[in-house]
Amino acid sequence: MNSRVRQLAVLSVIALLGTLFVVPSAAQAQNNLTIQVSNPMLVGPNCDPQTQKGCRTGESMRFLAPTLNVHKGDTLTFDFAGFHTASLLPVGQDWLAFRAANTGGVGKPFSAFIPDPDDTTADGGTAERPSIKPNPAVERPSIGGVPTDCGTEANPCTYDGGEVVNSGLPGGPPPVRFKVTIDANPGSGFWVMCFLHTHMVLRVNVVENAAAATTQAQIDAAKASMIAFDREWAESTDAQLINARSSHTTASGDRVFDVKAGVDSHWANLNGFYPKRTTVPKGSVVRFHWEQQIYEDHTVTMPRPAAFSLFDEFFVPMCDPDGDSGPGPDTPGNPDAQDPSQLCANPAQLEFDVTSRVFHGFGDGTFTGASDLEHSGIRGAQFSNAPFDVRFTARSDKKGWGFFCMLHPMAGRIIVKPVR
Repeated sequence: MNSRVRQLAVLSVIALLGTLFVVPSAAQAQNNLTIQVSNPMLVGPNCDPQTQKGCRTGESMRFLAPTLNVHKGDTLTFDFAGFHTASLLPVGQDWLAFRAANTGGVGKPFSAFIPDPDDTTADGGTAERPSIKPNPAVERPSIGGVPTDCGTEANPCTYDGGEVVNSGLPGGPPPVRFKVTIDANPGSGFWVMCFLHTHMVLRVNVVENAAAATTQAQIDAAKASMIAFDREWAESTDAQLINARSSHTTASGDRVFDVKAGVDSHWANLNGFYPKRTTVPKGSVVRFHWEQQIYEDHTVTMPRPAAFSLFDEFFVPMCDPDGDSGPGPDTPGNPDAQDPSQLCANPAQLEFDVTSRVFHGFGDGTFTGASDLEHSGIRGAQFSNAPFDVRFTARSDKKGWGFFCMLHPMAGRIIVKPVR
């Protein structure tokens, strides 16, 4: 073999080896995909987006992305536009089965709330009607239910498919983001769920390195389409229901006037009372409805403004030095604290208590005037969805008796006229 032939042979081998190393390296390039979590909306024919006067709020209750195909080593960034979690379930876990066993209500492993046996507020709970507090496994970033400090830009969490990896709830206004690197094996798949709104799910498939992965452009296109679809639903539904009076006759022959506490579709929600104003004869019953809620929970609390005092019992910052198993009670947080980290001597002791009567509700079902308080408690998708009946025996002025939701910016009025 002469030198020229030998040189060509060597170059051919080098070229071949180059293809063996370069092609897999390109296929295994790591991607960072960003998924927006929900999208807020303002609706109403006289809605002023700048001041929000005349507006009802709504939200796309979605992970705004198509089913994702990702490679092992890719990083997912969840960009929160609302109050949600991005919780990666174990590989192979059916989301409906997981939802039923682990979420909703009070006291399950990933329920939004757990009982608070240390509650020492003026209206303490009982075993049947416990006071509650947020579940740390949901409220804070956690892996396998144990709080963690990962999920930041500098320190993404790692998801290997074996345990729940949970973002926790956003700790402030947008932008709030949660980053997780996928370390599950190709051929596996998993669901991402919101633990507050447990029909919000996203499917993720880990594909082989040679297979195409979802691109950011595909995510952005799906996001735009989803938001447009949800906005059209929200605007048309709000227009149809805002002044749509409804009543029905019960089996006992009583006429009952209906008010919806929020409206949900399969993909979105409206935070409003429908109709916004209801006129009834004195002595009538108004039935507030949650039966069709898919995502949200609301309260019916009246009258405004007297019922605002209940906010003193709603998410009250308390310190728990010895934990729920210790004999000591919760103690109030530092009233002079400038930020949440200063509320307790040890920030890990901080919790936000909700009293029994705020969570479960109170009142006798008959509204007698400005000095009365009637409160449904928290009802809807995650808790009881039983209707709330209130009989109005007190006449109102022309503006009516105001009521509101303690969880969302929504309010309505009942105008009570004399019986003719």
